[in-house]
Amino acid sequence: MSKVPTVFVSYAHEPGNPAHGDRVLALADRLRNDGVPTQLDQYVGVPPKGWQLWMEDEIEAADVVLVVATETYERRRRGREVPGKGLGVRWEGAIISQELYDNALHNTKFFAVIFEPSDSAHVPFFLKTFGWFEVASEEGYVRLHRHLTGQPEVTAPPVGDLVPRPSKNQPAATPTSQLISLNLPQTGEHFFGREADLAQLDAAWENPAVHVLSVVAWGGVGKTALVKHWLANLEREGWRGAERVFAWTFYSQGTGEDRQASSEGFFGEIYR
Repeated sequence: MSKVPTVFVSYAHEPGNPAHGDRVLALADRLRNDGVPTQLDQYVGVPPKGWQLWMEDEIEAADVVLVVATETYERRRRGREVPGKGLGVRWEGAIISQELYDNALHNTKFFAVIFEPSDSAHVPFFLKTFGWFEVASEEGYVRLHRHLTGQPEVTAPPVGDLVPRPSKNQPAATPTSQLISLNLPQTGEHFFGREADLAQLDAAWENPAVHVLSVVAWGGVGKTALVKHWLANLEREGWRGAERVFAWTFYSQGTGEDRQASSEGFFGEIYR
């Protein structure tokens, strides 16, 4: 989780609606209890530097400023209040709008919160493009807390390996170096009656837990023919995702010139 930001709450005092100040205080208290450093004028009393400088300093110092949007706040921010009333909101609104203007509306700092759905109509126009948080509901508060603390509800999984998708009208491309098949002895052209063995090879290929399959039988019963036939099937099916196929034999039957019992040639080829 990234660094938890410091928060300043900008809102309008509404003498005719004391419950509004209480719910703003409750929001700030909960944010602090939930690990978010939050500043509010109700925590201060009278600042020695005066309210104008205090508001300016707090907005400048905060990482995030939450604007509690109400009809009263918007009216005062736009200078439509009776003269001499609501000057704090007008001052804070001017600072916020100027900072957004200076940053060409690149914004990671200023966000609106509302307590009633109807207050969405009073979100300052320069904040509407960034959305708002309806904090009266538990769901809305959690969404705000997640945003402030960098704890998204959904995180992207890591990107896996690219899955190849052959085109519909083209066979899967096989690199010329994909198959290295050397010195396999000649076997009969006819092959039949080994479906169970082929199925066992197919099952082992598809099983990610299988890395080695050993085919054991007496000499001359058709082990090489079985593997060659299975490899031919594999090739017809585009090698089923294989990047390299290496076929080698240590054939050592009889006395012919194609005996390959030595491992020298094998290691020479795989390290080539």
